[in-house]
Amino acid sequence: MSEQVPDPAPGARFSHVYSQRGEPTQDSERMRLRIGATIQSGVLQNDRTVQHLVEREIGIRAPWSESWTVFLTEINLKDVLDLITVIADYLRTWENGEKLATSWLAEIDRIFREENVHYRTEPKGGVRFYIDENFAQARSSVIAALSGTRYSNALAEFEKGMAALAQAPPTERVRLGVCLGQQKRFSG
Repeated sequence: MSEQVPDPAPGARFSHVYSQRGEPTQDSERMRLRIGATIQSGVLQNDRTVQHLVEREIGIRAPWSESWTVFLTEINLKDVLDLITVIADYLRTWENGEKLATSWLAEIDRIFREENVHYRTEPKGGVRFYIDENFAQARSSVIAALSGTRYSNALAEFEKGMAALAQAPPTERVRLGVCLGQQKRFSG
């Protein structure tokens, strides 16, 4: 009789356990489809206020007759990402709004992780670049290590580097330039 190997991820979908994920991407058709389906199937499915908010806050025509899944595949990525924040802000105006917004953002973060895109939401609803778990942990460690008054200048320079990474999709060249710039300051 053969022994069964324990399952490394009980209950996880096949593709989440066995598919090669590769590097995180900037955009994903599946991400857009899933966000649209989340809007259509959740508390917002029959809410016409969202269409008004899209036009007023983002400045693009909203889907009055077509589906959100179609609409999100046709608009610019920045508008998709802005929509996440606009919806979080709108949900906060409802009764139990903070709970609804938190649930919305948790679902969006789950989609971001599962579709392997380099974004995460922050608690207030803004979408931010996210390189990977190791980068996030290293960043937190550096900030903690530089938090003393003795290192305030180094922390300020580090924060400038992090701000530069947040300005555009972080590429290897930008990451390398920030690292080399910091190294030069500490060694020179």
